[in-house]
Amino acid sequence: MNDPDLFTRAVESFSPVSAAQIKRGRPIPFIVYEGETTRRIEPRGRDAWGLGNLIIAGAAGCTPIEHVGPRWSHYVWKLRTVYGLDIETIDEPHGGEFSGSHARYVLRSRVQFADPADAARHGGDR
Repeated sequence: MNDPDLFTRAVESFSPVSAAQIKRGRPIPFIVYEGETTRRIEPRGRDAWGLGNLIIAGAAGCTPIEHVGPRWSHYVWKLRTVYGLDIETIDEPHGGEFSGSHARYVLRSRVQFADPADAARHGGDR
């Protein structure tokens, strides 16, 4: 049989795209202060949304209960590993019918919105 194997052709035509390349939303620029140096990061979508919420929350931090987002733990993981940010996780107990604990995330890195308009859209002008 001279026809190429369908599996081989499918694999050859498939170009895998990493999760880092599949992003939604426009990049939101932030400035990270590290001692006397600064660097610019540009997360997108929910990663940028999560970082914006962490900045606005300040020392109080964010919980998935107060700032509803489907995958806070993933946003925080990406902000830590991809963007090198220091984010503390604090376990807090909660009561109720489904008592247990939840995480409170507190941004320990010094980060700010690069564009004041982005801060205003996030509610950072309060």
